[in-house]
Amino acid sequence: MHKPNFIAAYLVDLHAKPEPLLLLLKRAPNTHLEGIWQIVTGKVEPDENVLKALKREVLEETGIEIHQAYNVNITLFYERTKDQIGYSANFFVKLDHKENITLAPKEHSEHLWCSFAKARELLAFSTQKETLLHLEEYYKDIKSNNASLLF
Repeated sequence: MHKPNFIAAYLVDLHAKPEPLLLLLKRAPNTHLEGIWQIVTGKVEPDENVLKALKREVLEETGIEIHQAYNVNITLFYERTKDQIGYSANFFVKLDHKENITLAPKEHSEHLWCSFAKARELLAFSTQKETLLHLEEYYKDIKSNNASLLF
């Protein structure tokens, strides 16, 4: 077994009307991947487990402490800077879009709550778009409590 070296968190308000909303973050100027829209992402530090990394990254990037998460899938991607394959554990997190978002200004300059369709237009990476498509089906199970809660 291999421990993922990255996490991705899809923060979704399932109760928004007329449809669920996903939180996107825009990379700040003068950062790696400047100007792209993304979901919460981050590295799993050597001394932490994946769930600890998930909680830490969501808190650092949004200012929100999470209490529930659902494993959605895993993705592989090429890490150009290290010339290796990255391995991301991807999670669904329920959130209220009315919660106060506090961005990490050195990482992100804006946030946006948007429909899944709009998010697919804005997201830069195909693996994130694929996970979002998967999530659109998966959230139906979560809504009906058929999905497994991680914490």
